[in-house]
Amino acid sequence: MDPVTEVGVKTDLVQIAQAERTYWVEHGTVASLDELVSSGAVLATKRGRANYTYSVETAPGGFAVFARCKDSKIQPCPEYSADQTIQVHRVGAKEP
Repeated sequence: MDPVTEVGVKTDLVQIAQAERTYWVEHGTVASLDELVSSGAVLATKRGRANYTYSVETAPGGFAVFARCKDSKIQPCPEYSADQTIQVHRVGAKEP
């Protein structure tokens, strides 16, 4: 994967997770990505980047934001997630 795209995806996840955490604190619930975009908390261009699409899901004790790679037979790409801790993790990677 292009390193610029990887940095951009991780940056997008951090921004979405920060907006989601703010929404969660203010409303006591998780917002969909569409709700975050329509409220202006996240830029409309943050629905995805390059070969990625973003989504927000509820998780135990909070939420998770995902960057999922679209089907790419030419060049597979890793998937990432972030949660209310605002830490980005590679999905499926073992933590040290």
